[in-house]
Amino acid sequence: MGLVPIIAAGLTFVCTPTHIWDGDGPIWCAEGPRIRLAGIAAREIDESCRTNQPCPEKSGKDARDHLVKILGGSRGKTRKVMYW
Repeated sequence: MGLVPIIAAGLTFVCTPTHIWDGDGPIWCAEGPRIRLAGIAAREIDESCRTNQPCPEKSGKDARDHLVKILGGSRGKTRKVMYW
């Protein structure tokens, strides 16, 4: 199953993050959609790496926490998901 972009290149959309799974998403948006970042190499939250992709040294938790920081910080977290 291939991924299909829902937004054409050059267009913008609004996503108010509510939950983040790991360093490349998914990111749940208050407006409804979930997004995943393309072109980002990040470990999964369970520390695994996808086959045929780079496997960074940073942990899945560190990658997720860094993405959360870039997006403005969290209001809390469960064992695996950070939320606003």
